[in-house]
Amino acid sequence: RSGDKPMLEASTTLLLAARVAGAFKAGETCTLHDLSQRVGISAQVLTPLLDLLESAGILRHIEENGATTFTLARPAEQILLNDILDAARAESPTPGDLGEKSLALLDRLRHAERQSLANISLAELL
Repeated sequence: RSGDKPMLEASTTLLLAARVAGAFKAGETCTLHDLSQRVGISAQVLTPLLDLLESAGILRHIEENGATTFTLARPAEQILLNDILDAARAESPTPGDLGEKSLALLDRLRHAERQSLANISLAELL
């Protein structure tokens, strides 16, 4: 059911990645609190997204002095926007109550989104 797992807008996921990339570029890391404040989403909602992005090799966490911070797993130039969105959608719920036409339209929208972001790296958001 879609209420079980919050669905985040693509722009929110990209904003999150851009914030981490900006810190990475400055030689800094981001705390969960910082990311939550910057993106305007609770830490409880962000944590599973950060886990997905880490599993996809986009982010990594660092444990230091009892605190967890986040940084990029590789340079922003090597991370495509489509890779970020694919990772974030890996466990997104599929709306089960939509009809066949609605699902087909959603597929077309995702395809158009993928085409518009083809070969655009995270670095281009900075």
